[in-house]
Amino acid sequence: MRTRRNFPAPLGLAELASRAPDAVALAADHCRPLTFRGLVDQIEVAGEALRQAGVRAGTATALALTEGPAALTAALAIMSGSACAPVEPNLTAKEYRDYLSRLRPAALVWEEGSSPAAAQAARELGIALIGVHVPPDGVAGFFEIKSVCAAAQDLDVRQTDQAMIFQTSATTGMPKLVPRSHAALLRLAAENAASMELTAGDRYLSLVSLTHAAGPDAIFAQLLSGGSVFCAPGMREDRVVAWLDDFRPTWFLATPAVHRAILRAVAQVLPQIPCRIPLRFVRTGGAPAGSELLELLEQCFGVPVLEGYGLAEVPTVSRNRLSRRKPGSVGVSTGPQIAIRDESGEFLPAGEEGEIVLRGPTVMSHYLDDPEANREAFHEGWFRTGDVGRLDADGFLFLAGRKKELINRGGMKVFPQEVDEVLASHAAIAEAATFAIPHRSLGEDVAACAVLRADRRVSEPELREFTSAQLAPFKVPRRIFFVSSIPKTASGKPKRLELTRQFCEAATSTHRSGAPTEMEGMLQALWAEVLEIEPPGVEDDFFDLGGDSLSAAVMLRRVFDCVGLGHQQLVQAEFLTRPTIAALAEAVSARPEGFKTPLPNPTITFRIGGTRTPFFLFCNSLTESYELRHLSRQLDPEQPFSVLCPPEAMRGNSLLTVEELAAESRAANRGVRPAGP
Repeated sequence: MRTRRNFPAPLGLAELASRAPDAVALAADHCRPLTFRGLVDQIEVAGEALRQAGVRAGTATALALTEGPAALTAALAIMSGSACAPVEPNLTAKEYRDYLSRLRPAALVWEEGSSPAAAQAARELGIALIGVHVPPDGVAGFFEIKSVCAAAQDLDVRQTDQAMIFQTSATTGMPKLVPRSHAALLRLAAENAASMELTAGDRYLSLVSLTHAAGPDAIFAQLLSGGSVFCAPGMREDRVVAWLDDFRPTWFLATPAVHRAILRAVAQVLPQIPCRIPLRFVRTGGAPAGSELLELLEQCFGVPVLEGYGLAEVPTVSRNRLSRRKPGSVGVSTGPQIAIRDESGEFLPAGEEGEIVLRGPTVMSHYLDDPEANREAFHEGWFRTGDVGRLDADGFLFLAGRKKELINRGGMKVFPQEVDEVLASHAAIAEAATFAIPHRSLGEDVAACAVLRADRRVSEPELREFTSAQLAPFKVPRRIFFVSSIPKTASGKPKRLELTRQFCEAATSTHRSGAPTEMEGMLQALWAEVLEIEPPGVEDDFFDLGGDSLSAAVMLRRVFDCVGLGHQQLVQAEFLTRPTIAALAEAVSARPEGFKTPLPNPTITFRIGGTRTPFFLFCNSLTESYELRHLSRQLDPEQPFSVLCPPEAMRGNSLLTVEELAAESRAANRGVRPAGP
């Protein structure tokens, strides 16, 4: 007998489940599918359990679980009585403390072991901490509560009747909180479903985190149409082809950077995949895609690619339709009223360029706790987007650029003022200004100028290392220029657009003077092809250019195929230690074919110097060591950090013994630290 719940499933899912209880709602890798009836049951049972654990009705709850089916059911369970605030993963402890202090949630729900910095920040602030466990091969969306740490008695908790709260930024650069009501979510879902002509026969492959406003809106649109959602555990280039082949989606949504990864995966593994899946269309969002990428996607999948426009404040503004599309346009309105105004506030006719303004039921009504930002954002009932564009006579919207200073790095938003503050906190820096530079595959990348204090010195690599200890990797400036002064407006604000124009060419060029060697030239062409960018500089960091562990493996495999290199593991280790063209060319040239003596397994040293006891960590593979590169950035600058990779167990036709493997590991260890750890 089911217990009656005081808080029913949100978004009218219970009514939908009564009409089609056995239809599949959620699917996932290695999980049994969840029906609509099962989804409602999970929401109600989990919602009650979360409330008993510390999620208070009528308050905000932070969710540090943003990908996979359990993230969705947890969000819906929270929304049944509280406001769900998805938390961006991989932030630093300081960033979590700042965000949670502004949000003032009653509780933080997290998957134990996945976001330790978020959990630590919650403990320090006295926020209730609810640890959940997600079985690896159970029913999609199922999770259970494993631990509870009660909130402090005097905790200042936000009271709200909203459904979700997202984080964004305004022109001041300070993150702002965007509330979204249950009514707005329902209307957004209906408008999305109508604009994409979704039905119960559609299947959506979800690759977008809940922290991105478009992520939950796309999921809700599909669920409320009665169709199925496959919740991927984040983008996995090595799994995306299997997801497409097994789930057979009719559509999916991704950022341009993820679309490029999908194209690489499909081209390498299964070129004929469009013949095997029933795609109707593909959606792109989060950043401008560009005509080249749109053309490649349509050639690959043989279906229309629908580009749209949205913001955290209004996640769906416009979109091209299957029956109504124009090249270069982000489509017609999906619901909000769109207008173009000049700087004096006058409305402009079709064809004229100005600021895009919006109004309607799905437009955010206000920012939380920020009356000044609300005064700036709204004018006579219209929301000012800060973006520049034009409407043609048929109502199609064309974007020209952004007035806001927000840097859009491949769909990841970077607040320049936040980076400024971290740079200026260094003892050698008097002031700093962060700005955008163009990047072919990411759209924009991060650069900065810094003014040194008198009689102080710091190098660009040292300053980048300093910022990486306090900022998420995507926020760390790719280039830092030292200048005598920073151009400013009359009110004292840095002229970021002027800095972009001034340093654009230098920021995207090589750091080293002189022509590249023959090997470096070959690697430049190869990196450009793999990363789909212009040929990079020989000192550019592969991962800062948009590379990841999978594209690194593809690139290195191509290198080894070209040069016929032996002892590949050693070269891979050297590349991960210094991921530049110059370093890789040196490593390849120093490892000719024909080594006769077996060499010990390599050690990747991310930080050699420092006064603290050296830290050695054993990993399972070279690919895994890439992830540890980010861990090393979170450690104290005085903490030496090395990663010991596994030896090659096979030598010829024989398998090394455990004793032989241990001896090789010891030799590699002593090669870095002769006295031992």
